[in-house]
Amino acid sequence: MCFVTTVYMTYKCFLKQLSQYLYESGEYDISLICNNEEDALKDIPSFVHYHPVDMKRGVSLSAFGAIKKIGEILEREKFDIVQYSTPNAAFYASIAAKKKKVPVRLYCQWGIRYMGFEGWKRSVFKHLEKKDM
Repeated sequence: MCFVTTVYMTYKCFLKQLSQYLYESGEYDISLICNNEEDALKDIPSFVHYHPVDMKRGVSLSAFGAIKKIGEILEREKFDIVQYSTPNAAFYASIAAKKKKVPVRLYCQWGIRYMGFEGWKRSVFKHLEKKDM
């Protein structure tokens, strides 16, 4: 199982205890994809496989690089489940996971990408949020 968040703090606050529970069940091998952060390196549990990927907040052309890198990790690791949550991570991981045919793609919506946008940008991202990538 792979969790994908933009920043480590999201994993720490919402997923760290769940990861511990899943790991201790003996049924799951846990991975995390998030930004390369010093906090993650100091705090991440030893049983979690950490895959740092640069994910800028907001809209940026760097999204293409993040999608590609996440796709490479998904293809190499052959995850059965990918769970993504924060707006940018969800956007990148949903595209990469669909392209790499991950069997179970779980989107837990913990933020709406378009809320801070206006005009055409809001319309486009609102539409994308409703689509199955």
